[in-house]
Amino acid sequence: MSAPTLSAEQAFQAMIRFLDAYHQRAHKRCDLASVLSNIQIIASDARPADVAAWADWLDAIEAVQSAAESAPSPPRRRTVPSR
Repeated sequence: MSAPTLSAEQAFQAMIRFLDAYHQRAHKRCDLASVLSNIQIIASDARPADVAAWADWLDAIEAVQSAAESAPSPPRRRTVPSR
């Protein structure tokens, strides 16, 4: 499986979705230190300490990519010829 390619904006949106899902799963009782501790990568299996965090991360990426695919293309900028 190849790693998805995200723009900086998409990666930022995925991070926000991930943190929101994490916050919801923790019943809105988590602080940044807890989140950082739980998402530390364990060397033995290369996955976060909180196994649900990996699934949340992949879900966030998929949601951002799906939204980008279904979004209408931005309007093309029309240039006005100079005189």
